Amino acid sequence: MLAVRDLVVDVQGSRVLRGVTFDVGEGELVCLVGRNGAGKTTTMRSIMGFRRPVSGTMTFGGQDLLALRPYQVARLGIGFAPEESEVFGELTVAENIAMATWVCPNPRPARERIAEAYNVFPRLERYRERGGQALSGGERKMVSIARALALGPKLLLLDEPTEGLSTGSPVSAHSAMPCSSQNRISTTCPISPTVSMSLSAEKLSLPAGRKRRAGTRPWHA
Repeated sequence: MLAVRDLVVDVQGSRVLRGVTFDVGEGELVCLVGRNGAGKTTTMRSIMGFRRPVSGTMTFGGQDLLALRPYQVARLGIGFAPEESEVFGELTVAENIAMATWVCPNPRPARERIAEAYNVFPRLERYRERGGQALSGGERKMVSIARALALGPKLLLLDEPTEGLSTGSPVSAHSAMPCSSQNRISTTCPISPTVSMSLSAEKLSLPAGRKRRAGTRPWHA
């Protein structure tokens, strides 16, 4: 589904990605693993069209991503929850989540996709009318992921999905990935210690912007 080949990306004159290559097949969970500055976020921003590679190729379902703007990438069915948990402060929680349903043509009704997002984060039901500027960091993270889910994505990019969340409201990898037929990719493994999973996950190590090794194993957290 997603194919990244020999991706080279510079940020402010410094080379961050040096020939990164990986695939995400249908129904796979792929985790990018690396220290701060290794290039995990840069990889995701490059896929979404926020960073223009120096060289390399990226395709999604056979569609070349290099020439596309971020909104065009989203319309292909790629959802993105960034590390910064950016939400629109002037919009309510309900409006922030519903906005995703306007972006991408999808045969599934918008109401169904929104309900799925709230099922993953039921706490947000209580905050439907709360403005984005009044949310805590963890609440913004939940809204960001819920909004990406409401897109009804074929591929979901989660950047640091548990950052800012309290132990009382962890991101469950099982609930955040409700449809096994959809593709998922994340920089960290979004698995709560209290949740058991049987998804096959591929771990990609990115030391200094290169993919050093990959391993596939079933997750049982």
